[in-house]
Amino acid sequence: KLSNLSLTGDEDVSYEEVYSKIQKAKLALMSKSGKAGEYDKNLLALNEAKLELLKQGFLYSNIEVLEKYDPDKKPGVIIEQVPAKGTSVSTDIAVTIYINTYEG
Repeated sequence: KLSNLSLTGDEDVSYEEVYSKIQKAKLALMSKSGKAGEYDKNLLALNEAKLELLKQGFLYSNIEVLEKYDPDKKPGVIIEQVPAKGTSVSTDIAVTIYINTYEG
């Protein structure tokens, strides 16, 4: 609660809301033109996926992001996750999110 209070001035703000605001601020700093570029959008999608897993009770230490190459997809996008989307699993298992690399 102390970090929420210092970041927002409100001790009833959730961790997820503070985290989301910080991520949006980081994206605003990264974008030189003031508009979200492809990298910014991909990073936001990755952070939203991780945040959703945390909200569902998965441990941060069990969420891994790895790179994988798919020539048919744009670089930086999420191309796969294990376990697959929609699979019912326990929240104590490891989750791997694969993003497309820039080279094969």
